[in-house]
Amino acid sequence: MNSPFLNNFLANVLATFFGVLFGIPTGMYLSGRQEAKARAERTEEARERRRKLLTLARTELAFNLEKLPQRERYAQEKAIAMYLGPRLKTELWTALSDGGELKWIGDLELMSVLADVYYRLKEAANLESRYLHLLTDPTPHEAAQMDLCQMMFLEYRKARETTEDAIKAIDAALA
Repeated sequence: MNSPFLNNFLANVLATFFGVLFGIPTGMYLSGRQEAKARAERTEEARERRRKLLTLARTELAFNLEKLPQRERYAQEKAIAMYLGPRLKTELWTALSDGGELKWIGDLELMSVLADVYYRLKEAANLESRYLHLLTDPTPHEAAQMDLCQMMFLEYRKARETTEDAIKAIDAALA
């Protein structure tokens, strides 16, 4: 009863059995390791992107924080036709929000702090624009300029305070 068919059949059955017995778990193990490695790489990439974004935001906010006290003094003194210096920077926030990059920050409280500071900075920039428009208008508007100076002073103070808070929050997030 030792037929070649039976010998070949048993050899094939045993090879298939051992292939399934050892091959499937090995394949699953290797697939799991590859998936874990890919997950770790994605996590590291997200962490690095977050760090870069927060560092860039901090740099932009530090620039603004450096400019705000001078603007605050000018507005408080209600200096007519004052030179405000370079514009306040908000381009990074605009680019990040328009490009969908804010998702990398991940921390909703930090995102709220950043949204608040950039709102304040944009409001200050809007008041500056209105002020400059009044200066270029041929009709004198001294009372309106004084009112705008008061509004700018208050907005600069709020912007400075929220910028200081945002920089502290970023520093804590990067630590």
